[in-house]
Amino acid sequence: MACDICPVLAARNEELEARVADLERHVFNHDWQAPRELRLTPAEEAMVRVMIRWDDRCASRDTLYEATRFARYSHAHSTDPKVVDALMCKLRAKFKPHGLEILTTWARGYSLAPESRKRLLNWNTESVAA
Repeated sequence: MACDICPVLAARNEELEARVADLERHVFNHDWQAPRELRLTPAEEAMVRVMIRWDDRCASRDTLYEATRFARYSHAHSTDPKVVDALMCKLRAKFKPHGLEILTTWARGYSLAPESRKRLLNWNTESVAA
């Protein structure tokens, strides 16, 4: 009897994994690639992807933390969401020379300044035009 259930469970598991992957792509915006000039780590890039995807809404520390856990070479082993604060500090330092800004909404989260979001989305076209 158990053998009859195994293929059904395996198929259901594959279906659920595909749905989770679709949701991750939607939430964590896997399509955007960081410009090389910014020299972002995979975890930093994952956080920026979320802030780009979420437009002008704040991304909570928990959401950004989850995004870092999906990044290659990530802090998945870390159980402390405060890793986001450290990464945010590093991101701001990397963004500053390029005139990019991350906004903090106290007790809510982080977002990209609207102009910074636009510049990040159009980085390659701006570089080619310059």
